[in-house]
Amino acid sequence: RIQCTDHTSTRDGEAIKLGSYILQKTSSKLKKMIVLTDGFSSNGKETLLSLKRARDAGIDVIGVGVGMCKTNVQDLYHNWISAALPRALPSAFRELYSTDRDSMAFIQVGSNKEINTWRKAEMLKGTPSESVASILRDSTDRFDELQSLMKDCRELSLVRGNCPGAIIVDLVFVVDCTGSMKPMLSKIKSDIHSIAIGGNTKESMSIIQRVEEKFPGNKIQMRCGLVEFRDTCGDDIVPLKVHEGRDAGVAGNFFNLAYDSETKTEEVAGQRAAFEEALQTLQAHGGGDLAEDLPVPLLRIGNWMDWKGQARFVLLFTDAPPHGSDFHSQDFIAKGIMGDSAAERSAKTTKEFETAFNALISKNVKTFLCTCNNHATDTMFKRMQRIVVKIGTEIEKFKATAEGRPERARPSKEIAEDYLKEIRIFQVPSGSTVPGMHVIFILDDSGSMSGSPWNDLTLAYKAFLRKRVSDQGGQGDMVSIVIFNSSSRIVGPIIQPIKNAPKHLDYNGGGTCFLPAMLDGEKCLNETPLNKCPVVVFMSDGESDDYEQAADVSLRMFANCDAKNVSLQIHTIAFGSGAKRDALKKVATRRGKFHNAPTGFDLQETFKVIAANAGPSDTIFKEVGSRIAEAVTDKLTIEYF
Repeated sequence: RIQCTDHTSTRDGEAIKLGSYILQKTSSKLKKMIVLTDGFSSNGKETLLSLKRARDAGIDVIGVGVGMCKTNVQDLYHNWISAALPRALPSAFRELYSTDRDSMAFIQVGSNKEINTWRKAEMLKGTPSESVASILRDSTDRFDELQSLMKDCRELSLVRGNCPGAIIVDLVFVVDCTGSMKPMLSKIKSDIHSIAIGGNTKESMSIIQRVEEKFPGNKIQMRCGLVEFRDTCGDDIVPLKVHEGRDAGVAGNFFNLAYDSETKTEEVAGQRAAFEEALQTLQAHGGGDLAEDLPVPLLRIGNWMDWKGQARFVLLFTDAPPHGSDFHSQDFIAKGIMGDSAAERSAKTTKEFETAFNALISKNVKTFLCTCNNHATDTMFKRMQRIVVKIGTEIEKFKATAEGRPERARPSKEIAEDYLKEIRIFQVPSGSTVPGMHVIFILDDSGSMSGSPWNDLTLAYKAFLRKRVSDQGGQGDMVSIVIFNSSSRIVGPIIQPIKNAPKHLDYNGGGTCFLPAMLDGEKCLNETPLNKCPVVVFMSDGESDDYEQAADVSLRMFANCDAKNVSLQIHTIAFGSGAKRDALKKVATRRGKFHNAPTGFDLQETFKVIAANAGPSDTIFKEVGSRIAEAVTDKLTIEYF
């Protein structure tokens, strides 16, 4: 039950919005809302928007007008009842719900003429000796009768300025932890940490902090789930593990990671620490053949009962398709890369995916396939899209029938994009399982870099190589090295495997010019193989008058990569106290990232951070962040327009 206590206005829209919010948190498939109202609202547009949102969420809303005065329920509500006195309501509801569901869209308890006759009849039921006041007093028990019909109802008091505050975002990370994921797992864990928790600087903000910055004054609560899975391949392997979190003191599938001035509680602080600890326990091992049991974790989380966010997402990280030849690339099958291509497994996997997506779509959960090997997963993704279109169409048809509204056939592409999207987080050579980056170092060896600064740079460069080799198993990455002062030179081959990268860098000294170095960097970028993600690391401790021309080269590099559908990263680093930070920020452009490293220690840490995060993480932030922003926009639209 929702009770409005604001006596200065009629706030039907906000009450309907709150009712929808409560109903969407329940697991019941059939959801109904009864609005006792005269149908007149202080904000008619808000009410119409709220009614539309309720219908889109599969909620039946019935407007009930009570009283002898004129009501507006028949003009505002799709399904409505009008009664002169409360005593007529029980019979009206019995008539309403005894009607065939397929004709629900046209249910009105009598025509307008019949309703008027009904009103007159109700008014004439009292004897001449009865006053209107006594009739109304005697009718109070009719509301008690109606109330008894509404079992297990919930109550929420709505007062001015106290509408539901925070938007809740439920985000579940599902991580393939089989052996083939070992080269990528460190990067994935770093991405998950950045998305869920973030850091203390503007550049390292979490996805929620970024959306809150875009919509100031709107609180967003993040709840995260963490699931790791492996293929069933032996008694020593746990195929599926759900890391347990807590929310509002209750153990469950989600960690409550809300963290602002009002929610900075001991529990939330503990949950953040617990989530970080659980994330660090992820280790890649086992799995046997390349194919994995992908539908199993999706089915498990689809059946969770503690989903409650207005925005709900699953991020599935994997580098392999499931069992069954229908989900495998013919090229992979021909080359014998797939260990399991049994046709009989396809039907079982298809059924499992259908069951999983039926549960997820019914709960309005969007799934992102974060693929670490698009060549291995491309056939699977297309198959998953067809399954999502089939299930999504069936669910939308059911909801339309339940609401009594005409079915609106949506294009298959629109349905597929609503519930399933692919994010390619690593580029992989065709027919291979090894991801790779092309790292282009552009390093300043001008006169001010002599001595200790050059030693610091060399240590930072070596730390970068060690980090990449450690995380990638020495495979996949390619390196180009550009050293510059007033001129520029490419060290060694224009592009070479990371294992062949020189361990020692020669120092020359001289002036400082950015443009020649960026032009050489562009030459190296043009040699990037199509299966590599390019990452530019530009470091200087000084300033250059040609930084604007160098920035133009950066923009051209981004444009060329965009044309090839390649994700480029450009990092610029200001080292020491003499570096011209504004110039280096300009070279990074708005699409790149600027770093400040005052000391040699800071320089090493910056290089290691870039090494750990090399890859198109921004794509995940962009895709998931835009969906969260849509939820915020919906909230603002209902509240303010």
